[in-house]
Amino acid sequence: MASRAGASAPLTHRGDLVGRHADALARRLHSPLLLAPGTYREFRAPLAAYDASPRARKALELLAELAVLLKLPVRVLTVTENGEEGKAHLAEARSELAARGLAATGTARGGEPDEAILAEIGEGADLVAMGAHGHGRIVELVLRSTTDRVLRRSAVPVLCA
Repeated sequence: MASRAGASAPLTHRGDLVGRHADALARRLHSPLLLAPGTYREFRAPLAAYDASPRARKALELLAELAVLLKLPVRVLTVTENGEEGKAHLAEARSELAARGLAATGTARGGEPDEAILAEIGEGADLVAMGAHGHGRIVELVLRSTTDRVLRRSAVPVLCA
């Protein structure tokens, strides 16, 4: 896949086979799931994709624990067409991170969540933490989930909660 405009590294396609298996695991496991490319790279710029859902809160908590251990700042991304809702989500996530003594920056974007997450990867995020599957199976069957679309196109590890 060609690199995105302004991207520091090309985004790769993991393929349907990996995507299907990862999707099935993310749905069935009650534990967090970390899916990573075959080549290990140390991460220094983690991103929390946050929509205030219970699973996104869990992903933020997991990322916060990791960031505390590794002494890393955290970037938070929320995607919504409602500016006030985006500000509220960012404030909630920053508050959670600040309570753990973590420095956090945040961005609210409009548009499609998967495209916004992939754009943040293109701008330097090297690990993404996100809730897995926020809609029902029927909706996701028709529309595909944000999680599935990010897993299929991300060139960096994705932590699903």
